[in-house]
Amino acid sequence: MLFFRCHLIFYLIMLLSCLHLQSCSIYTPSLPEQLDQHTQIKWDQHGIPTIQAPNWLALVKAQGYVIANQRLWQMDLMRRSASGHLSEWFGEVSVNHDIIHRQEDWQRIAKQAYQKMPANQRQYLDAYTQGVNQFIQNSSNHWGIEYKLLNTKPKPWHGWDSILIFMELVSQLSKLADTELKQTIWHQTLPKTWAQFLLTNDHPWNQPLFGTNPNSLLLPPKKDWLPAQPLDKLPNIKTAPTQFYPGSNSWAWSNPQAHFLANDPHLGYNVPSLWFGLRLYISPRQWVVGVTVPGIPGIILGMNAHIAWALTNIEEDIDDYLLETISEDGEFYLARKDKQGHPVWKPIQIRQQIIKVKDQDPIKITAKFTHRGPLKSIKWQGQQQYISRQWLGFHPELLQLPTIPINQAKDWQSFNQAVDQMRLPHQNVLMMDKAGNFGYRASGVSVLRQVSGRQLQPALQGEWLGLAPVSQRHRRYYPVKKQAQSLATANERIWVEQWEHSWGSDERKQRLRSYLNQISNANMKQMQQLQRDTHSRYYQIVLQWLSQHSTINNPKQQQRLQRWQHWNGKAVDDPTTFTEAVTISNKLYQTLIAKVTQHFFDANNPPPPYYWRLKNAWMLMVLQEPQGVSAFGINAEQLANLLINEIDQQALTPYSENNRRQSQHPLTAIPVIGRWFRVKNSPQQGYLGLVRTELPKQGATTRLIWDLKRPENSRWSLTIGQSGHMLSKHYQDLDPLWQQGQYWPVFDKNFLELIKVDKADKK
Repeated sequence: MLFFRCHLIFYLIMLLSCLHLQSCSIYTPSLPEQLDQHTQIKWDQHGIPTIQAPNWLALVKAQGYVIANQRLWQMDLMRRSASGHLSEWFGEVSVNHDIIHRQEDWQRIAKQAYQKMPANQRQYLDAYTQGVNQFIQNSSNHWGIEYKLLNTKPKPWHGWDSILIFMELVSQLSKLADTELKQTIWHQTLPKTWAQFLLTNDHPWNQPLFGTNPNSLLLPPKKDWLPAQPLDKLPNIKTAPTQFYPGSNSWAWSNPQAHFLANDPHLGYNVPSLWFGLRLYISPRQWVVGVTVPGIPGIILGMNAHIAWALTNIEEDIDDYLLETISEDGEFYLARKDKQGHPVWKPIQIRQQIIKVKDQDPIKITAKFTHRGPLKSIKWQGQQQYISRQWLGFHPELLQLPTIPINQAKDWQSFNQAVDQMRLPHQNVLMMDKAGNFGYRASGVSVLRQVSGRQLQPALQGEWLGLAPVSQRHRRYYPVKKQAQSLATANERIWVEQWEHSWGSDERKQRLRSYLNQISNANMKQMQQLQRDTHSRYYQIVLQWLSQHSTINNPKQQQRLQRWQHWNGKAVDDPTTFTEAVTISNKLYQTLIAKVTQHFFDANNPPPPYYWRLKNAWMLMVLQEPQGVSAFGINAEQLANLLINEIDQQALTPYSENNRRQSQHPLTAIPVIGRWFRVKNSPQQGYLGLVRTELPKQGATTRLIWDLKRPENSRWSLTIGQSGHMLSKHYQDLDPLWQQGQYWPVFDKNFLELIKVDKADKK
């Protein structure tokens, strides 16, 4: 790597010495127990702090200090990633990443957002910034070994740096334009009936919370079926690899005897973990516990003395590419048409950017913009074209951080008022109070459209008309009843409207709904079991289809078919069967898409790999319709036999081994030294489509279960470790507990003492 200089040998010797002594104060900062006479900090056995202060501003300032103490380099890395300044650290390997962020000028937007932020939010952001900078200024020997290895030091923190980190989170949760660009080729090439089928927005298991399932998913009519052809072998074709989309599970379950709210967000894996466990305390009636993201003030997912809340991603479409019309001289773009239909041209905005690159000369780039968004050139349909990116994250007035108002909310009304300020990201939000009442609402703001944003559109048609009032966001309240009530969200379609969004599959939601509806009196053990559930109804249907259509009489294969027929659908109970189900399902899907590709596309000009989040929706239709695979010109018996024979010819690696976690600290790439940053890459029993979602680079990142009836019984499980310092005992001490499925109390003994309410307070 370009940043491996000779002087690193010195730091290697120093590092090895530190490891030998098992202590090195330069790289493992001591955990403060007091910042001033009014602010106390207590650390539990897992490295999770309780911060006690007289008011919210003091709490947030202390939070900034404490998290910088444990995660400064991670915070620095995230702000550099968002602003396009990674190459100053890592050299040429980061240049392409930096170019994209500089061409979109994220730092300029973050600075504008900071100036436009409501005063009450900015004061908390400023307090947090003060705490971070207090640590940077007073603890130069405790920043972390990463700074020594990179021969650099942290720059002062600014309020807009926290907004940059927030923009990174919003982008991870809403970035769709690149995928939609590829899907446009499929939209434009397939006949309408096949496009509606393979690019469906409907799912047979969907039960929207608002509106009714249109049940629009149908096989193409028989006249459009592909010509029948015998299969002598399974076709090979390049399909998109298994793709992950940011999501989560959350649910509320309530009756008069028990009230539970659960949340397990699915995001990209990081080392250190994205989340940081935290407790903030002012008084027995003013406290909040939960997890936050380093760089963001307050608690993001949590519980206070009155309510708890949980989030899952909506995947509302707020990210589009637009095909722009550019003048011949390249200096103007078609902005609009006047009332008479005449074109109105505007000059393309130009901003020069300089990217500093470690050990190389700076790179100068030109960033171009229309009023719709950043402009870039791509090759499209054989020609060089210009597209602009229209993303809500580029609207500085929407980049607000109402975390503290949410943390302070006491009931459904005050909670809604706080979430109304949450213009980004677009989330399914569940809230429950201590009486067992709960509610659903959608955060964010709705885009008003002229046409669908799910594919590339001409700029004048695809440009948004505006934003709907936040008061129009869907919401519903559920007062506690004598009989049990439950509501779950898992990124499925929540409402039905004209402009369908990028909904996730309903497999997880169907399982959550089925499990919760069977509970008459919930307990903590059941909630934990559900978060780690590996049941798949979908894979059961795949194996049932094979069993029904196969005519194989081989005794060994017959024995396998019987095993499939009696499988309970749980991956953990029978990993062998689950591995076979995943393998066969993928091959079945690839075979069907191969037939479509070969029929509708030119072999000399193949399309981008097919990828659609609801592919299992039409797969279910194919498997459950008597002539489902016939629509693809395939004989069901022949296909089933071929799939089973292929399994016989393979030595299958257990899916959990192929599904080992792969994320590591960025500096593991350094020879010799990098090995000390490594964390164990354990096998994972979960998989895409299961409630327990786990893929090599993405999956559940924390598990939270709030007991609103008895808050002291609330449980959580965090992964990797609280500290970002690789010599700290808390660098990866939580990971074994995570892998074993262990939860522990959210409230330690110290916090339980703090929140005791005496009789006078109750009166």
